[in-house]
Amino acid sequence: MTKPIVGGRPLKFENIKEMISRINKYFEETEAMEFTITGLCLSIGTNKQVLLDYQKRPGYKEIVEEAKLIVENSYELSLRNNGKAGDIFALKNFGWKDQQQIDHGITEKLADHSERLAAARNRKAKE
Repeated sequence: MTKPIVGGRPLKFENIKEMISRINKYFEETEAMEFTITGLCLSIGTNKQVLLDYQKRPGYKEIVEEAKLIVENSYELSLRNNGKAGDIFALKNFGWKDQQQIDHGITEKLADHSERLAAARNRKAKE
């Protein structure tokens, strides 16, 4: 029987509690309106890709998602209070969309309904 190959870069955080402690420290020491993903990564000593990699690890997923949600919330509050383009851009990186969606099916139904109303008016006018 062969032994499994163990290798790769060692984990940045030895356990979940260590990661939680570092994340909490960032949020405690930083003003709420200054939260950023990059700032979080710098504070905990990692980069965005490593943070995303931890999000895929069992047990860490919820922690990383909650931290990202706290940062997203700060951008949302800033947008409400200030309405800056930078906040809009940041929220788009969180998956928000700035677009209109038109349901053409409803538009066609409204056009059909308008035609029927016009035809009914024409019939009444002829009577």
